[in-house]
Amino acid sequence: MKKRLCVLLAMLMLLSVLSDCGGQNSGNSDTGTAEVTEDGKIVLPVSGTEIDASIFENPQNMTFAMVRSGGTDEVIEIFDRLAEIPHLSTAYKYFDAAELDTQMNLALTAGKESSPYEMFRISLRNYRDFSAKGLLLPVEDYMEKYESSYDFADIPQSVWEPLKEMGPVSGIPLTVNVQHLFYRTDLFDQYHLEPPATVDEWIAVCEALKDIPEIEYPMAMCADKGNGAATEFVNMMYGADADFFDENEYPIFNQAEGVACLEKLITLASYCPPGVTSATNDDTMVLMQTGKIALMNTWASRASYMDDPTVSAVVGRVGYSAAPLHAEGKYPYANLSTDYMVIPANIKGNHEAAFLALAEMTSEEAQTYYMKNSFISRTSPVNKNPELLEDMPNAKAVSDTVAAGAQVGRYHPGFGPCWSIISTYVAMALDGEMTAQEALDQAAAESVIVLKDAGILK
Repeated sequence: MKKRLCVLLAMLMLLSVLSDCGGQNSGNSDTGTAEVTEDGKIVLPVSGTEIDASIFENPQNMTFAMVRSGGTDEVIEIFDRLAEIPHLSTAYKYFDAAELDTQMNLALTAGKESSPYEMFRISLRNYRDFSAKGLLLPVEDYMEKYESSYDFADIPQSVWEPLKEMGPVSGIPLTVNVQHLFYRTDLFDQYHLEPPATVDEWIAVCEALKDIPEIEYPMAMCADKGNGAATEFVNMMYGADADFFDENEYPIFNQAEGVACLEKLITLASYCPPGVTSATNDDTMVLMQTGKIALMNTWASRASYMDDPTVSAVVGRVGYSAAPLHAEGKYPYANLSTDYMVIPANIKGNHEAAFLALAEMTSEEAQTYYMKNSFISRTSPVNKNPELLEDMPNAKAVSDTVAAGAQVGRYHPGFGPCWSIISTYVAMALDGEMTAQEALDQAAAESVIVLKDAGILK
C-alpha cells in the first residue's frame, strides 16, 4: 500500500510540474501523411527509411523533454515532422537544467511503463547518472539492425567512447561544442603562415608572430586559477592521451608525461598577455575581437561574435581550423562537450518505435538541417554540404576536430574533488611561481589527502 501511494504521489508531482512548464503539442495523427510503399512499408519522414508498418500500428505517444538552448528551434522542427507517422502523437516540453534533472528523476523512477516522457535530450553527466542505475533503454541491438539506414558509424568513435565505457549504449549523440583554432587570416597571409597542425607548430607560429607590429601578443588563452588553468592542462593531457589517475584512482598527473604537458603549456602561456591566470573565455574573445592577438584556441560557440560588426573590429578577417594535435599521431588540444538523445527504460509504448524516432532526429538528414544553428556530431553533413558553411563558417573546423579524436572526457570520481587543486597549482606554474614538477607534485600530494577524505582512496 505504501509503495503504491509513493508511486501515486510521484506521478501527481510530475503532472503538477507538467502543467506549469513550457512547450506544446506538435501533432496527433491517426492516419498520418507519411508515404506508404506498395508493399505496405512506412517511409519515415526525415531520413526516408522504409520500415515495417506494424511497428506503428498501435497508438504511440512521443513526448520530448529538453533544456531550451542553442539550436533548439531546429531540433523541434525536425521533431514536428515525426507527427507525419501514422498513429504517433507528439508533444514537447522545455525546462531549465535543474527542472530537467527533477523531471528525469521522477519520470525514470516512476515504475514500470510509467514514464510520461519517451525522449530526453541530456548532458553526459545526466547520462552517466541514469545509465549507471539501468534507467535508460539500451539501443545497441536497434542500432545494429538499422545501421545500413542511419550509418551511426558516421559519428566519430571519440563521441561514442564515454557511452561504451559505461556499459550498453543507451543514447545517440546529437550536437557538440568543442574548442578549435581561431586565427587572423590577413596576418597569416601577410607573413606566409599556415594554421598550426600540432602544438609544436603552434609554438613556432607564435614565435614568428611575437614581434610583428599589427598585434600586441601572438595569442591568448583562458587559464584562470579557478577553472581555466585546469581546462587548458586537460586539453594538453588528453591530446597526449595521458590520464590523470590510475586504475585505483591514485593521482599520476605528476609523472613524466604530465610534467612534459605542463611545460608545453607554460611555453604557450609565455606568448599570451600578462595576467593569463586571471583571463576568462570572455577576456580571450575580446582580445581577438579588438585585434590585439592573432590566434586563440577556444570554444566553437564563440565564432559568431567574430563577424558581428557591433562588437568586432576584425570582421571578415578571422579564419578557423581544427585544434592542433598534441603531436603527429596523437589527439587534438581540445575537449568536447556533447549532448545525447535517450529513451527511458520505463516507457509504455513500443521500444522500437521510440528508437526509430530517436534515429530520425539524429540522422544525417536531421543533422544537416541542424547545421543552421548548431555544431553537429556527424561528419558527413559538413563534407557533403559545403554551402552550409556560409551560415556556420567554423563548422568544418569543429567537424575536423571531432573527427581527429577530440576527447569528451574520461570519467574519474577524483576529478571533482581535485579539480580546483589542479587548477590552482597549474596556474602557479604558468605564473612562474613553481616549476612544472613542483606544481604537479604538490597538486598530487594534496589530491591524495582529499581523495582519502572522500573515501575514493583507501
